[in-house]
Amino acid sequence: LIYLRKLTMKYSLYLFKLILLFSFLVAFTSISYLNAQFVAPTSPSSELNEDNAIPSSSNDTGTVEGVEETINLKRVFSEPPYYPRKALRLGYEGYVNIQFDIAKDGTVLDPYVVESSPPGVFERAAIKAVRKWVYEAPVFNGQNVNVKNVTVKLGFNLE
Repeated sequence: LIYLRKLTMKYSLYLFKLILLFSFLVAFTSISYLNAQFVAPTSPSSELNEDNAIPSSSNDTGTVEGVEETINLKRVFSEPPYYPRKALRLGYEGYVNIQFDIAKDGTVLDPYVVESSPPGVFERAAIKAVRKWVYEAPVFNGQNVNVKNVTVKLGFNLE
C-alpha cells in the first residue's frame, strides 16, 4: 500500500510537469504567431514598397513549355508560409525568390530558391508553402500545358 502511494505521487508529479510544459508551449506559439505577419507573395513584375505592402493581385506569369510564350497564371490556393521560430526570436525580416514549374493540372513542380535575404533563414518555410499552392490549369491555344520558370517573391516581415 505504501509503495502504491509513492508510485502514484511520482507519476502525478510527472503528469503535472508535462501539463505545465505543454501549456507554456501553447502560450509561446500563440504569442509568436500574433506578432508575425506574412507579406503576400508577388510576381516579379510587382515590387513591395511602403504604399503597396500586400499586392492585390496574385497573377503570376510563366513560359509555356516547348513554345516559349509567356502566359498569365491564376493562383487559386496559396497558403502563407509559417514564420520560422529562430527568425521570430532574433527579429529577422527578409524575402525569398522561388522559381518553379506548373503541371497541366495546376500543381507546383520542383520549387527551388533563386535568391534569399538573409540566406539560410526563410528558404525551408517558403518552399514548404509553395509546394501546397494550386493554380488554375494552364491553357494555351485551347490545350492544357506545362508552364516553366514561374518566379514569385515571398516577403517575411514582423509587425
